[in-house]
Amino acid sequence: MTVLIRYRLLFITLFFIALSFCIALLITIKELQLYFYILSPIIGIVMTVIVGATVQYWLKEIDLKKFAIIAGVLFIVFIIALLVYINVFNNSTFKFEDANDKVSYYVKGNTSSYSAAALDYKKVNPGISDDDLIKMGFVNPDMKSWAWSEASIKKNVTRLVTGYCVLIVIFSSLLAFLIEYIMLRHTKNAGRTFSTNQIIAGSKKKGDIQIFYSYAHTDEKLRKKLETHLSIFKQNGYIKNWSDSMIDAGENWNNAINENLMNADIILLLVSADFLSSEYINSIEVTTALDRHKKGETIVIPIILRDVNWKQAPFADLQALPSGGKAVTGSYWKNQDAAFKNISEGIEKVLLKLI
Repeated sequence: MTVLIRYRLLFITLFFIALSFCIALLITIKELQLYFYILSPIIGIVMTVIVGATVQYWLKEIDLKKFAIIAGVLFIVFIIALLVYINVFNNSTFKFEDANDKVSYYVKGNTSSYSAAALDYKKVNPGISDDDLIKMGFVNPDMKSWAWSEASIKKNVTRLVTGYCVLIVIFSSLLAFLIEYIMLRHTKNAGRTFSTNQIIAGSKKKGDIQIFYSYAHTDEKLRKKLETHLSIFKQNGYIKNWSDSMIDAGENWNNAINENLMNADIILLLVSADFLSSEYINSIEVTTALDRHKKGETIVIPIILRDVNWKQAPFADLQALPSGGKAVTGSYWKNQDAAFKNISEGIEKVLLKLI
């Protein structure tokens, strides 16, 4: 799964190269083979980049259920487009079987563009199909320009190529969207989110899990409320809390912070405008936390306390709590207890995976 996510652009490219060759082999249309070979990979790459950028910057905070609905709508649109294209294909091509029973398809003209010779042959043989018209009346498919006008044939080539491009755009968008959906689901539930992959699940014992609170002192009241909501885990012997409010008089505060920061299993970043503006927090605590997170030594969870633009923060790619990154003090919640309950439930899932 991780390999698919990391190399999704390469995967899409190789997939559409293989797809184009399969289409060319299954449906032998000489006029369209070059388009099949070239357009699929190009459109696939372009749509993967566009969809990826859209998801990353526009749909980053979208609910996964809504994400799945969008993918479902794309799938329905693809099925409809495919049925329409099949109809266009059937009306724009004829089948020719040679002496060796090899079947190939060729682009034909419209029914309104039959040549005089073709019309005469159809009068003599009423109800004859276009397949038989070419085989019996003109012998060779290369003689199709004697049955239809060149302009009509070129018009159908354009229709088939355009329809093919539309199909590939929709299909590549759907595929890229599904990969992005899988990536978001993966990162929200197992990866970057509360990355219990990094600290091996089941590797901790009750009471071994240490939680470090990184926060601005102006948010002390909110931190205490959060700690109160997490106290059930402390009472049940799951966790040990640490914040700089526990530093004793005369103790070297810098050493105490560094020691507990390096030993923490879970680091909660209590995000607010004051948090983001603190030079010490960002240069020391956040930097150290993310470095340990990348090494798989700890789990970093941003907790959005107060509304602030944190999308450019170095931890912006981590899934935040409460759900959807909605601030505890925002109007999204009935009250702050509802927001802290949501946070508590999210952290509980992490604890249960670690123990």
